[in-house]
Amino acid sequence: MAGSSSSDDDVPLAKRGGASKAATVSSSALSLEDAVRDVTAVATAIAQQYSPQPYVHEYADLTRSTTCAPTPGAKPRRRLVGRSRILAQDVIAKRPMPATKTSIRDGYAVASSQGTKVRRLTDVRSYAARGEEFAHAANASIQPDETAYVATGAPMPKGADAVVMQEKASELNLGGSKHIKLFAAPTPNMNVRGTGSDFNASDVLLRRGELLDSHAVLTCCAAGYAKVTVHSMLTVWVMSTGNELVDPVADDNSAAAAAAAAKGRPRKSNGNAQRDGNDDGCVYDANRPAIVNLLIHECCEVLDAGIVPDDQRALMDIIKQAYDSDDVGLVVTTGGASVGERDHVRAAVEAVGSKRGGWECGGTSQIWRFEKVHMKPGKPTGFATLSRGSEKRPLLVLSLPGNPASAMTTAHLLAIPCVRALARRAAWCIHHPRAQVYLGGDVKLDAERPEYMRATLRAATSSEAAHSGIPEGAFVADVTGRQVSSRPQSMVRAAALLELPPAERDVTSMPAGTRVTALLLAAPAFAEGSEQPPSTATMSARDVVKRSSGVGSGHVECAPSRSTVVPFAAIVCIGDALGDSKGFEWWLDSCATVAARTLKANGMKNVLKMGVLMRSPSDAADDLLAELRTLERIRACRLVVVIGPCSLGRTNGTPLSRTALASDAVSSACGRCELKAVSRSMRQAIREATGNPHAASLSQAGVYVFRESPESDQPPIWVCALEEKEETIKAALGNLLNIM
Repeated sequence: MAGSSSSDDDVPLAKRGGASKAATVSSSALSLEDAVRDVTAVATAIAQQYSPQPYVHEYADLTRSTTCAPTPGAKPRRRLVGRSRILAQDVIAKRPMPATKTSIRDGYAVASSQGTKVRRLTDVRSYAARGEEFAHAANASIQPDETAYVATGAPMPKGADAVVMQEKASELNLGGSKHIKLFAAPTPNMNVRGTGSDFNASDVLLRRGELLDSHAVLTCCAAGYAKVTVHSMLTVWVMSTGNELVDPVADDNSAAAAAAAAKGRPRKSNGNAQRDGNDDGCVYDANRPAIVNLLIHECCEVLDAGIVPDDQRALMDIIKQAYDSDDVGLVVTTGGASVGERDHVRAAVEAVGSKRGGWECGGTSQIWRFEKVHMKPGKPTGFATLSRGSEKRPLLVLSLPGNPASAMTTAHLLAIPCVRALARRAAWCIHHPRAQVYLGGDVKLDAERPEYMRATLRAATSSEAAHSGIPEGAFVADVTGRQVSSRPQSMVRAAALLELPPAERDVTSMPAGTRVTALLLAAPAFAEGSEQPPSTATMSARDVVKRSSGVGSGHVECAPSRSTVVPFAAIVCIGDALGDSKGFEWWLDSCATVAARTLKANGMKNVLKMGVLMRSPSDAADDLLAELRTLERIRACRLVVVIGPCSLGRTNGTPLSRTALASDAVSSACGRCELKAVSRSMRQAIREATGNPHAASLSQAGVYVFRESPESDQPPIWVCALEEKEETIKAALGNLLNIM
């Protein structure tokens, strides 16, 4: 397993700042976006150039765990092997599924053209089967006035195009023979699964580079694949550095533990994991077990390389072992990555790679491609390449910080994409997916660096949607307590990393409800060809807050702070209590639901249903005014939709229309005046939108427009009154939003 340089050669010790010219790197910190791009570009290029030969994989070989020694005489270490694999082939359907029309239910196969006519039950009985029994059932036939019993998954007899469930038919005895009476007329293809409805022959079921997990195995087996070709597994070493570290699993100084490991048995804990009888000042090594557990799910063999003391020679020895092992593609270290007196990782890596230098990619052959990343947490993160010669795959080294939250955050952001690229995952599966989320509370921004805060995710409730403006069901992110890099609890239950920009002079925090981008940690990768939203970490804080305020957009982007308003639409139904029945009240509520769905489908994301007011005309006006005044931000209302009969009776002998009632209530509630100066083209468009092109005025068209004053820059409030007809509501609101 010797590498490109002789394993017997002494590797010189390197001093910080004393490396060769090829090993030097700029001291400026890269942005995380550039760092991730560089890591994945290098890993992808290596995977394409030095990919091992794929092999045929059997599903039974899903897991194995061994204990190995990297080089003769070295201490045994645990090697953990992931259960999943990466496909090296496209999985293509060999035949359609199902191969013929089959029944979805247990019941009676019939010809739908005969309606509810009583049918004679034949002796043909079809069950799910294979071979001769399947062929016999598939070739069976019935006449139009006959029926046959079929079970779920059974082939349909010829002459039948529908299946009636057993519960919807009864058996009769007519003239000594059995007949079936149907309770309702069947329709063509009812309860029938068509040929190839799941997939057709030659359909691509899985793509090369996809994960062969349990769901993919389900598809492969359903298509008749007993074996598939997969990529060879990547080998990754994970180690921690630090004299203060103690292994929480076993005491490394224990000869009994080493002997147990050599025999392949699990290492036993020594109880309190004390070192030299005194645990004062010791720190339990949490990074290494956590990162091993993280990477074991990424289709690679992970070797637990243990704890290495703060000694440059010891670090060189372990890195040299990995360098001389041609199957090792990546070494992940935690700790010793900064510039302190006991931080030797970078000097040790430079010493091991001093003879051949770094692997050339992107026009540079530096050993350390970067040593700092402009982010919080995780600034002292480095990435190095060690060339093994032109014929062998280079060794990558990812140096992560020692603080637990920093180590896990950078492992998610950099180690996982690197491993996936080296393992030849498909391009759309390499990175964590991004999603837009809403802050559940105020967040303070870091003064200098973009920050990746750990957060839980939940769905916004209906009450939040009504009062804060966050769309119902949207992701709300709650930060997991204090975000200091030494606090491991900040990773507990974290489902996302919030990408937050650094503070600016006038923007030092983000209010609750601000829409930001989040990296989802526990979500599947995006589908092939899908686009991810841009990171908000690379935006200015001012731009993020401005975007979230809904400025320049036609729909709500975020929930407001106390000084921010969020546009919304209100829907109210009004009926006359004297003449309307309970059924009519239900119909009005149904119309309100149609209106809400139409508004949301056309970009008005925040819609408030205010209920049905079944009152006398005067009472309805008072109730509507009271409802509007209870809204916390009436000035943010952009549209009031009033649904109900055109006339609501008479008040003091004067007919009262729903439009006039709603407009009076809005004017009184928000203190705005009706805007008369609407252009002729606008009036015509409104009349056509509301289905009343011949109206002489806007009020006759069922629309009022209110503004604080004709010179005001504030957006107006629109009032639209519609009849309780679903088609009218859909057409009018869809057109009206386009005009607004």
